[in-house]
Formats: sequence, C-alpha cells, structure tokens
Amino acid sequence: MNRLRQSDVKALYHDLRTKSDEKDVEGAWRSIFKSYFVERNPDGNAKISSPSKVDGFIFEDRMIFALRILLEFKDGTDLQKAYDRARIAIQCIYYMKQFEKKGIDLPNVIVGADEDQAFVLYAPNFYKYLKSDTTNWSIAPSSAYKANPELMNLLINDSNLSVFVYDLNSGKGIKQQYATIKDLFDEVESLAGYDPKTGEEFKVNVNESNLAVLFDEFIRITFNSLKESDSVSPVDMVNIFQQLLLGRNPDEYYPLPSDPNKLHLPGDKKIAINGANMSAFFKHFNRNLSIEEQNSLIAISDRLIEDITRRRKGDYWTPTIWANKAISLLDTTLNGKWKTKTAGLIEDWKKDCVVWDCAAGAKNLTRDYQFKHLYSSTIHQSELDLSKQYNAYPTSNYAFQYDFLNDDIDQLSLLQKSNDLRHLTEDDIKSISSHLKMPENLFRDLLANKPLVVYINPPFGTANSRSFTSEHATKKAKMAKTEVNALMKEAKMGRASQQLYAQFFFRIVNLINLFQLDNVILAAFSPYQFRVGGNYYGNFYNYFLQTLHPFRGYLFNAGEFSDVASDWAITFSLYSNEGTFPRSEQVETCEFQKDSIKSIFNKTIRTVDEQNSLSSWVKGSHQKQYLGKKLNANEFTAVTSAVKSSKPSIRTSYYENAIGYMYFIGNDVEHSDTAVSLFSSSFKSGNGICITKENIKRAVIGFSIRRCANFEWYSGKDAFYIDNSISEQILSDNEFLLNCLVFSLSQFRSSYQSSLGTNSVPTGYPTIENQWFFLPHNLVANLYGKAKVSDNNRALFSKEYSRAKTANNSLVVNLLENLGVSFELVNDTSHKTIIQPIFNNPENISEECQSMMKCLCNLFNITWPYRDLAINSHPEWSLERYDAGFNQLYKIATQIIKNQQWIDEYKNSYDALRKSIHDYGQRLSIMSPEA
Repeated sequence: MNRLRQSDVKALYHDLRTKSDEKDVEGAWRSIFKSYFVERNPDGNAKISSPSKVDGFIFEDRMIFALRILLEFKDGTDLQKAYDRARIAIQCIYYMKQFEKKGIDLPNVIVGADEDQAFVLYAPNFYKYLKSDTTNWSIAPSSAYKANPELMNLLINDSNLSVFVYDLNSGKGIKQQYATIKDLFDEVESLAGYDPKTGEEFKVNVNESNLAVLFDEFIRITFNSLKESDSVSPVDMVNIFQQLLLGRNPDEYYPLPSDPNKLHLPGDKKIAINGANMSAFFKHFNRNLSIEEQNSLIAISDRLIEDITRRRKGDYWTPTIWANKAISLLDTTLNGKWKTKTAGLIEDWKKDCVVWDCAAGAKNLTRDYQFKHLYSSTIHQSELDLSKQYNAYPTSNYAFQYDFLNDDIDQLSLLQKSNDLRHLTEDDIKSISSHLKMPENLFRDLLANKPLVVYINPPFGTANSRSFTSEHATKKAKMAKTEVNALMKEAKMGRASQQLYAQFFFRIVNLINLFQLDNVILAAFSPYQFRVGGNYYGNFYNYFLQTLHPFRGYLFNAGEFSDVASDWAITFSLYSNEGTFPRSEQVETCEFQKDSIKSIFNKTIRTVDEQNSLSSWVKGSHQKQYLGKKLNANEFTAVTSAVKSSKPSIRTSYYENAIGYMYFIGNDVEHSDTAVSLFSSSFKSGNGICITKENIKRAVIGFSIRRCANFEWYSGKDAFYIDNSISEQILSDNEFLLNCLVFSLSQFRSSYQSSLGTNSVPTGYPTIENQWFFLPHNLVANLYGKAKVSDNNRALFSKEYSRAKTANNSLVVNLLENLGVSFELVNDTSHKTIIQPIFNNPENISEECQSMMKCLCNLFNITWPYRDLAINSHPEWSLERYDAGFNQLYKIATQIIKNQQWIDEYKNSYDALRKSIHDYGQRLSIMSPEA
C-alpha cells in the first residue's frame, strides 16, 4: 500500500498556501499525518487524539517500536531560527508534563511545523527537562515561551534542537514536494523505532555482505546525493562511514555540538551534512562488533573507494541489493529448470552457460559472483582498468573494450548472406574473426550455438552504465546516433530508435537471428515503457516479440538509483527465445523497506496497440470536415492558462467551429497528471485537438478518464485502452457521459475554460468567450440586470448584461439539458436570488454528479456578491464576464473570500465524482488496475 500519495502532498501544499490562520495550518498538517500514520498504517492499530488540547498525538497500542508522535503547528514562524523551534519545543515539554501527570505514555517523536517549514525532534532528548522541581508547570503550554525565559534560554542553547529543518519551498514541482514530505515522514518513523519504556531499539546487524548497501544508504541520507559530497575525497568518505559505524576515533569524527549539521573531521576540517538524518541512520545498526568482524569490514574499504570514484566520473551503477535480487531471480528460474536443445538441463547457469554483459561498466552486476564463461564488455577502457581484479578467474572469463552499438556492425552484416554459419571451416572462422573487435572465443561460442545469457543494465534515460549527468546531458542526442540507430531507422522502428536501451535490445535480437541461436535468455534492467505499445514503441516491441518474449521479472522504483527521479519504474526482466518459458507480462512489484526488498503486489504490463489507445480514440474524432475555416493568426487569441493569454505562436492553430481546445499529450498515466487540460481557445503550445460539437463527448470522456487515473511510480507508463465494444458502451451510457461532462467543468487543476475580456488579452486581439459556460444565458442576464456595482465597474456590467441578453446558450448547456439537467432562479431563505440545478430524471443521474452540479451552482452563487470586489483586486482575471468559468470563480472562493464551507463541499464532491469515474474506467479495463 502506498501510504503517501501525490494527491496528499498536493492537498497539503494547496491548503498551506491558501491558509488564513493557524487553525488552517493545523488542519492541513493534521490531515496528512492522520492519512499517513493512522488511516494507512500497515498495522492498523494507530490512533490520533488531542489530549491536553495538543494539536495532535498519534499513538499505537503496543509496547515496543510504537509510534508516539506529538504534533504542534504554528503560523507565521521561521523555524530556521532556534528561537521559533524552542517556542514549539517548550510548549511540547509542558504538554509532556501534563501527559506524565495523567499517566499518558510520553511521545518518542515531536514534530513542529508551520506553513513553510517542519522539523523533527527525538523526544527522549527532552525528557530531562521534566525532572525540574523549580519549573512552574501551571503555566499554559501555549504561553510558556513568554512566561519561562530561563527554560527558553536552555532550549535555544540545547544542541538537540539544532536539527535539520525541512523547507517546503525548496525546489519546484510535485516531485520535490513529494520527496520533502516523504523524507520528513521517514525520519519520524526512524526515530520512533525506539521505546523509552524498555530501552529496546530496532537494529540491523552489519556484515560484509550488506556493507555496500549500507554505504549507499549512508551517502544518500547524510549528503542527499553524491553531488553534495564532491568536496570529500573517496578515501575520506569511506573513512567517515567506517569510523562513525565502528565508533572509532570519536575525538576526531563527530557532529559539532553547536551545529549538528556540520561534521568534524581530522585536521579540524568541517563538512556539511544532514545531521538529524545521519543520527537516525546510525541508530538502526548493531555496531557491537568483535575485533575480527571490524577488521573484516575495513578490509573491503578498497571496493567502496572504487565504487565512489567510478560514480564521480559520471558512471551509473546498479545498487548492490538489486543486483543481488537479479542473480537470485536467475538462479531460481534457470537452475535445474532450463532444458536447452544444445546442452541439456542447465544445473547452474553461471557455470553451464555463456554469459555476456555487453554494458558491463566496472562489472557491478557480476563482480560478486563466480562465472565460468563470462564475457564483460564496455565502451570505456578505463572501466576495464578499474575492474580488472573482478571475474579475472578462471581464465575462460574475458573482459574487453567493445562499443556494442557500433563495433562489428558492417563486418557481421556480411555474414547474413551465409546460410550455413555453423559449418564454417577453421580457416573461415579465423579469417572472419581477425576482422572483428569481438574476441575470437566469443565468436566461436556464438557459432557453436551454446546456451547464452545476456545479462545487462544498458543505458536508459538519465540512469545508465555511463550516466548522463548534467555534464553529459548535452551529448545524449549525439550518443543516440549509432550504427544501430541507423539500422533501426531503416527498419522503421520510429522514435524508439533514439533510446539507447532499445538500441541494445535491437542489436541483441539481430545477433540471435544472425547466429541462429536456439537457447537465449536476455536478463536486462530497463524502463518498462517499451512493453506498453503505442506509437512510440509499438513497432519496436512487435519486432522484439518476434524473437524474444518476457516470462518473469520484477519492478522497482528508479529512485533506488543515485540522483534519479523517484516517480518512474525500472524492471529487471527475463526474456527467452524458446517455448520452454511461456510468455508472461506479469512482474513482481517491489520496494526496499528498512533492510530488505519487500514484494508489494504482482503487476501485469499491458501492451496497447496504437489503434486501441485512448489517445487515438480521442484524436481520431478531430476530423477536418467539422472544423470549418482555419482562422488567421489575428482572428483568435491563444491561451497559456485559465486567465493568461498571448498572441498565437507558429505552432498554434484554431478553427471557426471550435468551442475550445484540449491539451492532450501521450496515452500514459504519467502525462495525464501534467499534460491534459481544457481551454476556451487554442493552447499556445499546441499538442492537442480543437473541440467541436461532433467530438465533445469523446473529449470530455478522454479528459476525465486520464485526469482520474492514479499516478504512482509503478503505474506512470501504463497505457489507456479502448476498443470498439468499450467505445459503444461509454458513448451510449448517458449517466457516465454526464459524470464526465460535469467533471470536465470542475477539475480544479485543469478545467481552464474561461472568458477573457480586454484586460486579459493582448491589445488588438479578440476577447475570448467561454463556450463551455454551463448556465443558461437568460438566467445570468437576469442577475446582471439587477446588479448593483461600484461606479468604476458599472460600464463593464452593463456591457455584460447586453452580451448575456443577446447570447445563445452554449453547447454545454444544451448537452446538459439533453442529459437531464436544467437550472432555475429561486429566492433563498434570506430572499437572495440564486441559481439552482433541476434534475429532471434523478434516477438516471448519479449522486456524485448531482452533488458536483449543486456545488458548481453554489460556487456561482457565493461568488456573485464579490464580483465587484474581485474585479477591483484582480482586473486581469476578467471577473466582470457573465460567462466566467470555473477556474475564475474558484479564484474568488479560495483567494478572495476563502469560503471554507464551499471548499470542503467541493473537495468532497470532487473526490466522490473522481472515484466514480475512476472505478468505471477500471471496470471496463480502460486503465490498468494500478492506475
């Protein structure tokens, strides 16, 4: 179960940014803590309460390793300042004293936060203050920082309060926001692993086999990434790790008491660290080792130093624990189970098969294991020099410099003309081999049709055997232009030919076919995107499947690799060219938790052909005969958001019959979160379709399905599927269609259909009408005719009254009426005229849709009296317009009047409607089970 979701983080940031007082800050933080630590607690025994009127106290009903988190939230503080952290700490100390008197278990973690920052304290470090007999404990906790200056002074100078402060505004985008909150929660859980009653602590034994994994974690936790540790030499880095781990030389290696985010080194050198994170990290390990065990760990320092040296050169490596799992999967799948045509039953693939790592780097995949017939090739000779001690014996193992995507392409292509490769004479073999960069032994093994395991982690994206760091990023396009790239283009492999890992796979397939190999296993790390089909990878995967098919594998988060984003997935999968292993697209989805890899669930990677993609279904309805005349660049105004417009760009086009535009990139879940939006005019960046009366149904269904999908790292590349049967069903299902239409009018992040007047468009360009306006023009004209506004806005309202009087109902109004929704003007209990919906056939309209429709009308009603104020505050929002859209009115509700009652009503309605559409899409298999 994914305990922290992007939607939770988005809600937290939204609520904190729109807060009006301290209660709002408390509500936002309490909500996400409750969701993560209580509602999604894997043990299901956590509760949240507010004893002694604390902002929150989360506790578990068990004796040891129990969460007991005391929460305190403020508004307007600066938690980078020791004074403001002390202000929260002293309040929590007073709360703990009250807990003590009432017999409530004391917290093991304290979390303080405001609208911009958060910090975590290890509560037992502050128990000492509870023993004071001179402290006046009758003071109200919230006033203690003023009434007890002596204790405040002690706290400000307490090194335990010099902790890492999480800055919610560091970095941009949901990825960074998610990582910040996840790191915060990880530290809370790490520190909560200690029970002050029993003194027991969760520990992991340190040994030679897991030291490399612990070292990787130490760097990630202490320095965030290798980029932030570049000032420390590889030798010093390993020494720091081992000295702190083993507790040697404490007089030289220690966090500064005055600043735990600085680490003291020999020679009075100081380096920046994440002190709190590092402290929590070492609490997890049992460091009570014998002298022999300590010496054993120190003996493998050279290997750790080589690792960090190689990575700093820009190299990418497979984390040890995932390489170990790959080997384990190969062992359990092949040993004693793979019956080959040429060598019989394989008892041990590492001994009985030819193994070729053709993207070997410094042999990270193979160096910890014994092989009998291993070929290790890499493009860089320096990597061979660095790793020459690995897999050097027996002498049948061979490491060589080889550019797999360029070398021997032309020479081997000549062999394709030979129909009898297996009967070449000895002279032929020697002659051909003399012209190849491939070693003669490997050439002979391929000719002999020996069982072959190609075991690789090829380059892909920013995570590859020769990583594209910022220094190398500009070279990526040139690196894609290889001999294999040219062959793929010739074979019409499309855009997949630009992906280096696809190029590796393409050449492997070609070698299998060239040498007519009967028994091949490809064991490879890669993104799983190439297996979902579509117009990007469709041709390539179909080609691939003619020779190799997947039959087993596992999926894990790309964030397990250093300096790689954590919102996408990598698979290690096994592919075969024989029927011994039947095709299966199922993979085990895994996570690294604490000290080991845990299986979460099994996932089936679904291939969606281009003709059955949701994208093709939506964009196929964009037919020219319905668009009308193409408008000239000065005949329409382009938009960049709900209330921002611009002159049309070269990429922007628009047509006279269009009622709006849908930005619509790709057919995957990942892009659904960022690249699916609706507008009232052409989106300046293009990459979408014009919407007309002929395709509006498909547009709102496509928009809603994609916007309702759940984007997680393991579902981001999943594709949306639709066939003729599903198409007929959803287009004839009026209840579902109405749900989608209403959802399309009310998605807070992407329903940007707006009406923009002269204050919001470039000079000389036409204003933009909102042809998605959902209310009948006569009802709105009635309200405008009776409106009383300030003198400076009277002319604007008079103009809008005339425009509303002469307007025709929008296509959306007509569509709503056809589906059973109309509207009326009524007087509420305070005799104000409001608009409310009428559901003519309520039995055919979902409760979720009715709730959201009422919510939309309420949005119009509650914001109507504040239009005058909002126009004066933000003239660029065009709120004088009678057909102002959802996003424009949403700005009034959340930024001008901050109507919490409506916000709560909307959130509940939105969540229910979104879930209804999401569940419907999953029942029809339009989206994957994980989306």
